[in-house]
Amino acid sequence: NWFFNKAQPGEMVEITTRRERIGAYHRMHMAMEQLVFNSQERFDDFNQYRMWLKVGSGFVNWLPGPKGGVIPVPKSISYGSIEQDEMEKVHADMVAFLRTEHAQKALWPHLTPAKRADFMDTLLTGF
Repeated sequence: NWFFNKAQPGEMVEITTRRERIGAYHRMHMAMEQLVFNSQERFDDFNQYRMWLKVGSGFVNWLPGPKGGVIPVPKSISYGSIEQDEMEKVHADMVAFLRTEHAQKALWPHLTPAKRADFMDTLLTGF
């Protein structure tokens, strides 16, 4: 109220609100990422797996590449970087990506497509 009383006629004020992240939702998402990582055969490094997951789900910035093209650069999902609404969208997009044949073939190349899909469905139950 003090600020608004000091504002001069014609001055503009911008107010930004943020929807706080829900800790339980964040933990649920991290548990999903970890469960799939622990069950897959492709990646030895969790950070590499997470970058692949972000790129696959489209949670990236497209930046100029070193040779003139564009490259995807994964964004951060830290508490300070995105709000709850965007985190829910990121989670849904990651789950959708993990359900694709492309992602499943990358994670379990030796399984048949049907077995990959069944395995992923089992892993993602509850997420």
